[in-house]
Amino acid sequence: MLFMEQRAEVRFGIDQPVEITLLEGEQYCGTARVKNVSQKGVQLEVGRIVPIGTPLKIEVENAMALGEVMYCQVEGTAILIGVKLEHVINGLAELSRVLMEFTETPIPERREQLVQSPETMVLLPRRFGSQ
Repeated sequence: MLFMEQRAEVRFGIDQPVEITLLEGEQYCGTARVKNVSQKGVQLEVGRIVPIGTPLKIEVENAMALGEVMYCQVEGTAILIGVKLEHVINGLAELSRVLMEFTETPIPERREQLVQSPETMVLLPRRFGSQ
């Protein structure tokens, strides 16, 4: 029987390792392989069954993606999951560099100290190095 592709987006076949973390249910972090990718989703070969609806994080080199498992199927000895991508963040190396520069800025001579009492939170000035 002949099946027609139902997807609106073009899928690109690739074979790249990624790190995945399940964000719900049984804790799991491990390596997976990207089998194909489209604008809105990715197919991964994983080492275990992953329940449909499970949110997960995918990390590769300079990017991170968050998504939800839409299907999990066994094909021969491979377990394939389809992930609908919800958020993709690129340029993590650049973000890390900027944050490092920010944290290396000199501390001003005068800082504010947050003091919390049961009734209120008060912002008090404090000199650097004073107790």
